[in-house]
Amino acid sequence: MNMMDFDLVSIQEARILAENAAGAQRKMAELSQEALDRIVEGTAAGLRTHARELAALSVEETDIGNREDKELKNRFVCEEVPRALHGVKCVGVIAKDPRARTMEVGVPRGAVVALCPVTSPVSTAIYKTLIAIKSGNSIIVSPHPRAKRAMTRALDYLISAAEDSGLPPGAVSYLSNVSYPGTRELMYHDAASLILMTGVPSLLPLAETSGKPVLYGGTGGGP
Repeated sequence: MNMMDFDLVSIQEARILAENAAGAQRKMAELSQEALDRIVEGTAAGLRTHARELAALSVEETDIGNREDKELKNRFVCEEVPRALHGVKCVGVIAKDPRARTMEVGVPRGAVVALCPVTSPVSTAIYKTLIAIKSGNSIIVSPHPRAKRAMTRALDYLISAAEDSGLPPGAVSYLSNVSYPGTRELMYHDAASLILMTGVPSLLPLAETSGKPVLYGGTGGGP
């Protein structure tokens, strides 16, 4: 007889991931913008070769969209997003004003909790991970239950490419035991510093009561 309580397992996993992400982010804080940029570019390059496979898996699992368009979106986030981010300063000294004797300093938020829509699960997960790394933040993804297989495969590829490029272990992770209580635990955990949501409107009230800053975009909205 299996006596395991799935929700409790999910909650415990969420706590471990959040604590690991916080520790990994402290290591990321030691990296320069140039080092973070190299990780972003290496990660995106590692994902490009899987764009078609992940597109096919996403359509097969969710029955949403078509393979050609999904592949195009996957390639877009792996090619155009790093290109657009190149040269943008997010951490360290961003700007100086000698006359006013001031300077702007970019400081990472910490550990980001990310939720992605079933309509674009793979491309959105890649996009959110790249911008988190670029800005020196660790990220934990709670996969959409209807796209879990496609998202976890994409994130496994992503984590491997990112760590091969120098990202500290634990800086990118995902909830493998996906449940409402587990996702809630991620959002409410003390280590979580920002919630990044696209789609998933049913969980927006939960995010808004977490006490954490929330960046939300409806499915199909501009970034």
